[in-house]
Amino acid sequence: MIKQLLLTSTLVGFVTFANNALADQVLCAVSPTSTPQEMKPDFCGSQRVTSSRPSVHFQFEPSKPIEHVTWQFNTSLSGRWDCGPRRTGCIFYDDGQSGSSFRDATACVKRVLYKDGTWKSMNECATAIYNLGSRF
Repeated sequence: MIKQLLLTSTLVGFVTFANNALADQVLCAVSPTSTPQEMKPDFCGSQRVTSSRPSVHFQFEPSKPIEHVTWQFNTSLSGRWDCGPRRTGCIFYDDGQSGSSFRDATACVKRVLYKDGTWKSMNECATAIYNLGSRF
């Protein structure tokens, strides 16, 4: 009985892991940084970046090959976004001109057309929070 319960629990864990591994999600990373980053699906953060003009790299991890991605992005910072409809990556280039040292940027995938002809509306987002440190 205990062996069967353990086997069932293990199988449920593997199925849950497999479903999460195949789930569409957006990841992010702040660059460059001198401190370890906190990185989770949907969030990344750095206590200190080492450039006055950092960038945030967002990566859509699709469950299957894509043909087209609709990105939506948001920040109150000045800078430039580079996000293409045929790319799973999206980059925010912070120009360092905004006054606050604490910064954030968010990128979301709103719709995806897969290469197999199917499509899905979604709201998969990642938010980056980072600190430029002392500003003189």
